[in-house]
Amino acid sequence: MPMKKHIGLIGASSHLAKRILPSLQEIPDISVDAIASRDVSKAKEMAKMWNIPLTYTRYEDLLENPDIDGVYISTPPALHAPWIKKALSQDKHVLCEKPLVLTTQELYPLLHLASQKQKILMPAWMYRFHPQWQKLKEILSQNLIGKIQMITIHISYESKEKTNIRFNKSLGGGVLNDIGCYALSALSFLFEIFPLSLTCTSLLDKDTEVDILTTGVLSYPDFQATFTVCMEMYRYQRLRIFGSDGMIEMEYPFNPPQDKDAHLFLFSSHGEKTFSFSPFNPYTEEWKVFLQSMEKPCLPLSPKEMLKETFLLEQCQQAIHKKKTILLKIPSQLKKHFS
Repeated sequence: MPMKKHIGLIGASSHLAKRILPSLQEIPDISVDAIASRDVSKAKEMAKMWNIPLTYTRYEDLLENPDIDGVYISTPPALHAPWIKKALSQDKHVLCEKPLVLTTQELYPLLHLASQKQKILMPAWMYRFHPQWQKLKEILSQNLIGKIQMITIHISYESKEKTNIRFNKSLGGGVLNDIGCYALSALSFLFEIFPLSLTCTSLLDKDTEVDILTTGVLSYPDFQATFTVCMEMYRYQRLRIFGSDGMIEMEYPFNPPQDKDAHLFLFSSHGEKTFSFSPFNPYTEEWKVFLQSMEKPCLPLSPKEMLKETFLLEQCQQAIHKKKTILLKIPSQLKKHFS
């Protein structure tokens, strides 16, 4: 019988209240013991609502609690790296919101520290735990749509609250960091190879200078992938993979509804087929995997995949900044992970 694991929450975001805490209630082997937020009223409100025994206004105080086994970090993206480092240094397992970090130079020492401390460092890619993604990989492995030629990914939502951290450039705001990282993660998940080049163009918010709409094109040896992400557009998401003999369409790739079926459509010269998936909570599954990883311990996501995703995000930001196509040269430090 596994021992119950004690979790602390760093940050008190609306995402935490809406999706994470309800999901944690479904896992009896996890006890949420503490929450830390610099907004004391927000921390106390969440603690009262979810029966969390301890509240802190300093993240350090939570990390110094010896009874906490692991932490969930949902601070703004630019603060992920320093708080991951402090958590690992205090011998805590870490599940951190996306994007894990913003640069590979931030990630290398964190991976080394996690290995040294024998602790889990896991990015919160909950979408991967939905069964529709396993079915998608199965279809691709069976070559049911022929040679892959094009992948298109679209994710958008509408946010007009300029006080939201998504509009704060210094904290890692902008739509590429917020949801563009999902597109890059999905491409890394589906395809082991690196693109040869990439380019990104963005529309910037006039007041805050964060990107509110970004389109990227990644050129692989035998196919292309495009993504468009926007945070001032009608809420919509879709993933399509076009092949020489068919097409696959995923209706809700990253945030499937939990109150109705999700669907994956296969169109080919052999006919059409719809795969339906009953309502499923990928956040609960993500926490189950994190729990299992703490008990072993083993990494649910390999260091090389974390490095690859971060490298692609970093290069997309460079393409936006330099306003030109980036020919990808894999740094030697990164290359050794892909020998």
